[in-house]
Amino acid sequence: MNETTRPPYTILPGTRFCRFALFSAIAGLMAVVLKADDGEGWISLFDGETLDGWRASENPDSFVVEDGIIIVDGPRAHLFYEGEVGDADFTDFEMRMDVKTFHRANSGVFFHTQYQETGWPRHGHEVQVNATHSDRIKTGSIYAVANILDDAPHVDEEWFHLHFKVIGNRIIVNVDGEQVMDFTEPEGISGPRRFGSGTVALQAHDPDSVIHYRNIELRELEEPEPIKALYVTGGGWHDYAAQEGIVTEGLGYRARIDWTIEHDAGTDSDHWPERFNQENWMEGFDVVVYNFCITGTPGPGPIESIVDMHVDLGVPAVFLHCAIHSFRTQTTRWFEFGGVRSHRHEAHRPFFVEVLEPEHAIMQGFPEDGWQTPRGELYEIAEIYDNATPLAHAYGQDTDRYHTVIWTNEYEGVRVFGTTIGHHNETMEHAVFQDFVARGLLWSVGKLYDSGKPALGYEGPGVPPFEPDSDLVVVTGPSDEIVAIPHENSPGNEGVANAIDGNADTKYLHFDGGSEETGFQVTLSQPAVVGAIRLTSANDAPERDPASYRIRGSNDGTDWHEIAQGSVDTFPGRHTTWADGFSNDQAFRHYQVTFPSVQGGGGSMQIAVVELLGKPAED
Repeated sequence: MNETTRPPYTILPGTRFCRFALFSAIAGLMAVVLKADDGEGWISLFDGETLDGWRASENPDSFVVEDGIIIVDGPRAHLFYEGEVGDADFTDFEMRMDVKTFHRANSGVFFHTQYQETGWPRHGHEVQVNATHSDRIKTGSIYAVANILDDAPHVDEEWFHLHFKVIGNRIIVNVDGEQVMDFTEPEGISGPRRFGSGTVALQAHDPDSVIHYRNIELRELEEPEPIKALYVTGGGWHDYAAQEGIVTEGLGYRARIDWTIEHDAGTDSDHWPERFNQENWMEGFDVVVYNFCITGTPGPGPIESIVDMHVDLGVPAVFLHCAIHSFRTQTTRWFEFGGVRSHRHEAHRPFFVEVLEPEHAIMQGFPEDGWQTPRGELYEIAEIYDNATPLAHAYGQDTDRYHTVIWTNEYEGVRVFGTTIGHHNETMEHAVFQDFVARGLLWSVGKLYDSGKPALGYEGPGVPPFEPDSDLVVVTGPSDEIVAIPHENSPGNEGVANAIDGNADTKYLHFDGGSEETGFQVTLSQPAVVGAIRLTSANDAPERDPASYRIRGSNDGTDWHEIAQGSVDTFPGRHTTWADGFSNDQAFRHYQVTFPSVQGGGGSMQIAVVELLGKPAED
């Protein structure tokens, strides 16, 4: 918490028990009794009787012990752990405790911090503890960085279980077993207020705040091994040589994967991969990704042996596009294992993907309103097997019906993820495709949280920042006509015109950004083919930054065409930029740029500068 948010308080009278000074006086006479490793790595930091191993700053009497509870009650102070566990210097770890707050109480648990005698800790971050204090930032927030506003995930005067896990620059917070926060700190953060290493500390916020802590335990963590994935590819009708890099590199940015590539089929659709002739050839892998188109086989037996091996070894699978078309005249086992049956496809054209299961972890982050593929080859689905769950479908113009395009399957205890989307490199290069396939792979190996994010330790390094081509120029400017979407709701000096004025010191603030899709419509001086968007963050309030974007184009202001949509990365700081590119070959005069969501999940939307980059249309 920062100092400017803390009003002065008056100390209220109350009964005090077992003052910290008393424990300090007799600490040398008492043995440190800490709970030993429970066999799973958890070690208690609090012996239930004393504050041995802890050091309080500025107002030690704000912390007392009674009946196995650390009672926090008094003026500002922080209780830093300085005991023997981990030498009080933790990097990757998880921590759990029971907490009870009382009316108007405010506290927190700092991590990656260090002892200081006075003031609010300058180092590390704070997991907020607050249900009813006037501060809007509630329990589970990473204070002033990733905030849960107004609605606390617990109530006062009842014990709740607080559990958080930190690996690298990411933290996940759970309250009573429910995830309430998943925050990753952007790269490049400087200064002491950042992820790194250090001790932990409990906070006494003010004289009116009373909080109880008990059963405080910590477990140090090691970074897990990457997912070992076998990528089997090759065959006819597709550019598998290029897709080898498109898929493995794209998914490797999004998840921590160690790839082994099997590509000996070349462009021969009748080639039977040599690996398939080896005994237990998938042993040692966590998942097998099939992206091939193979029609010729030695017969049904070898195909069924692949399925049997998946079952016997418990190895999940990922089916991409033509993998579900392969082996289609030999045996139904391949289809049953994959989850759907398909024998043909419609004509080559883009198709629109509609979400069927928006709450499924794999579909988290998928555009809520659907996604138009850049190019397409829609597979006709003849049968969906009983254990398969369709997650999205697309309408087929040739067949006049919908066909499943993304699904999961459970086959004799083995997880399978599948999609028929693909075929063209332009589609498989798209961020939407790579995002949901990465989530599907993570789901198949049990490393995907319900939020749609990788389990801790399985994150990829992140997609490299987009760099616009040098031949793209900014086509928006302050002289263009601009109107707010869906309506005006801004302060007088922070209106929509600021979005395209090119000045990072001004900003466009819309008060409805947390509840509506806000943005603007701009009319260019001449039509342009737009291929990228660049955003500059405003001066404050990172919770108002856009979390996603959407771009449409029109030449008459009435008939709008979807151009692009995607997520917006967390800005590394104020007045910093982020950019994204997309495929578009159409020139438009009118553009709509909207932001369906904001980083804080509610409140308002603000942005300093929005630039559309492209090429002016040729006359």
